[in-house]
Amino acid sequence: AKTLFPYTTLFRSIPADQDQTGGLSGVPVRARSLTALQIIRRHTSLPVIACGGIDDAESAGERLGAGADLLQVYTSFIYKGPGLLRKLASAV
Repeated sequence: AKTLFPYTTLFRSIPADQDQTGGLSGVPVRARSLTALQIIRRHTSLPVIACGGIDDAESAGERLGAGADLLQVYTSFIYKGPGLLRKLASAV
């Protein structure tokens, strides 16, 4: 089966250390995850959880505006701490 975004977190659209292996997360996947969200939203009415590079109110608002029902943060939560959640909530 053909997938819309094969290797989403392994895809390297930005210059990276050539010795780096494994997946990407956070800001480096922001644009790609937004594009995936927009495509998925066009094809389903099921709830969609956006993730990937959500680290400020602007990126949260971008995802909600593109049709996300919920936001999932991980990398930015680790690096910015619980105060990030209040900032993200301002996008609602």
